[in-house]
Amino acid sequence: MQIRKIGVVVILHIEIDNQTDTAYTQPVITDTIDNSLVEFVEKSVTINGGAADESKYSYNTDTHTLTIDLDDVSPSSKTTVTFLVKKKNQ
Repeated sequence: MQIRKIGVVVILHIEIDNQTDTAYTQPVITDTIDNSLVEFVEKSVTINGGAADESKYSYNTDTHTLTIDLDDVSPSSKTTVTFLVKKKNQ
């Protein structure tokens, strides 16, 4: 995971790199966000550079868990997911 800070917004970057000869079938990314420090920015999820359809991910405000459902990742290919979190005023 790569993190870049831009002001009070942080970009999180997750890459799945399939270096096998078998497809990763419908992988799911789950990330729990520490809401004592930051909050998830709605509609900020991208998959391979394009805005993710809201049917592909969900954010549970009770557990602060972001779940992203991906399409298959073919052998020798990558899928990149990014999303934003905003620093809370402290």
